[in-house]
Amino acid sequence: MRKIILPLMLFILNSCATHIDTGNNINSNKLDFIYLKDYNEFIYKSKVNASADNQTYITTNFSERLPKGVLAWKVKGNEFYFNYKHGQTIYINSGYKNIGNSNNWSIKDVNKEDILNVIKDSENQKQIGFEIKKNRVTKIYSDGRVSILLLNIKQDKINEFLNLIQNFEYLN
Repeated sequence: MRKIILPLMLFILNSCATHIDTGNNINSNKLDFIYLKDYNEFIYKSKVNASADNQTYITTNFSERLPKGVLAWKVKGNEFYFNYKHGQTIYINSGYKNIGNSNNWSIKDVNKEDILNVIKDSENQKQIGFEIKKNRVTKIYSDGRVSILLLNIKQDKINEFLNLIQNFEYLN
């Protein structure tokens, strides 16, 4: 019995830590998640817009390169989460096409207040958390419309993450 349980437990534990960015790409009307050899390509192409008080908010469609090793990801409205090993997270708030400036990109170090300003929804704030860990790098890459939060990235991975996210591209 022990000979069966031990291998089964090891298999289950290994499966839980497996990256999801291998195998078949994800393609739908709303998004594509393409698993390439050296990075992933995430393409958001929704045709659904938001509206409130007679105002229409036009969805921002985009393409973004992401590092390999995604453990989990989630889309909620115009907010996107990509979780990696060791509590590293990429969070994208794509804003709306008709609100905010664009094409004047900058990178800055952040604190808890900056994170609250980027992640507007309180449910999402609870989910992503605010603990900025020591010996980790947390930065925001933004152009005034889109904000990309790199949260708790390991120091030896920050250049890879930054190089990839700086390939953000608006789509029509």
